[in-house]
Amino acid sequence: MPWNDALAAHLETAAQGLLELTGGVGMALAVFGARQSAARAVGLETLHGRKRLSRTARMPFGSVSKLVAAIAVLQCERNGLLSRDDPLDLYLGELRDDSRYAGLTLRHLLTHTSGLVDVGPDTPGSLAQAVRSLRQGPQTPPGSRAVYANSGYQVLGLVLERAIGIPYLSHLRARLLPELGMRTAVAGLLPGATPPLASGYAANGLTARTPARWIRVAEPLELSADTCIGGTLADLVALGRRLLADPEVEVCLREPSDAQLPPSGRRGAWLDGGWFGHSGSLPGYAAGLWCNRTSGIGLAALANASIPIEAVFHTAAPALDPAFAPFGAAPVGQGAPPTDGETAGVDSPECRPDPAGLAPLCGSYVSPVPPRHLACVFVEAGRGFLRLGQDIVAEMVWDPERSGFAIRLEGRTLALEFADRLGQTPYLLRLDGLDYVRLCPDTPRR
Repeated sequence: MPWNDALAAHLETAAQGLLELTGGVGMALAVFGARQSAARAVGLETLHGRKRLSRTARMPFGSVSKLVAAIAVLQCERNGLLSRDDPLDLYLGELRDDSRYAGLTLRHLLTHTSGLVDVGPDTPGSLAQAVRSLRQGPQTPPGSRAVYANSGYQVLGLVLERAIGIPYLSHLRARLLPELGMRTAVAGLLPGATPPLASGYAANGLTARTPARWIRVAEPLELSADTCIGGTLADLVALGRRLLADPEVEVCLREPSDAQLPPSGRRGAWLDGGWFGHSGSLPGYAAGLWCNRTSGIGLAALANASIPIEAVFHTAAPALDPAFAPFGAAPVGQGAPPTDGETAGVDSPECRPDPAGLAPLCGSYVSPVPPRHLACVFVEAGRGFLRLGQDIVAEMVWDPERSGFAIRLEGRTLALEFADRLGQTPYLLRLDGLDYVRLCPDTPRR
């Protein structure tokens, strides 16, 4: 990779485009390796006064904090303080007589396969949520199903405190963050932080932006291991370099091969195609960190608006890694994938779209407003498909009644509408009333 001004300029252009697509305010973006990096900041730190965003602006990392919690578990294991296969009730003795927790290990908490689910309001970093989840108990047998849950990492923070013997946030400040080279990072990022946070904004669509209010509260928040860290772009790069250097972090976060994955496709800290990382958000902010240890490349992003930060990865990854296949694309040469949609009638030639006509529409798409659904249009074995999340695949057909594309799911015919945005690509995709913006076109896989 050429580490030069041209790469940095490319980042700046990409970040500007993403802000326009998602309704963001400001974004800091970096591509890095073990020793080199290129970084840019674009947009504004605050709409009031029109202050430009700096690469040294501090923002919450949200769920990217979970990567640090995983590193803390690995360090404790290497120091003989715990094992990932220890039962949870070894550290939370109050659960010892509760049969619902039999067989639940720390590894299950790390991989979102504990069966615990978030209960009640999703308050940022709230330990009260973890307590409610523990009272409800696992909803599925441990290890059987992957369900993304903040409460699992909140419980893991309690485990770390009991294993280390000091509060988790104190451990981060005194030891772990300095060891990771995260020199300006803060554990327990609260209102009134010094230096102050970049102003955070809720992006409701492409134009409406309102100040995020939760960060203005006067009382301290009980930030836990799931969302407790904030800092600058340099801190995020330092964390990414640890991910590149330590393969065990990736291993300990990967779901068991026999675990059922969620239909929504949200899988915590795991991405296909050799890339590994995590995104995070708190009201008014978004963060993302993705690494490819094979190529030694990492990508870090911070934004001071609630935008789909995953768009950064899906836009930049094909440029950084020519072998990267867009999100959801099926491997070439393996035939048409199995579908969840009903395919009655698609064997008729008039119902099957011309692959050449679908080619300009292929690529990865994301909805620009929460909950930020991901989609992919791709062609395989001469047939067109729409993938929703990571598990739902439906064949695209031509609906003569509507004179447009459609899919069938759960007994319903859903129209697919495509349109240019302002007369230019990327395309807009509309499915069942939800709009998606294309992040990147299909990339030839090698």
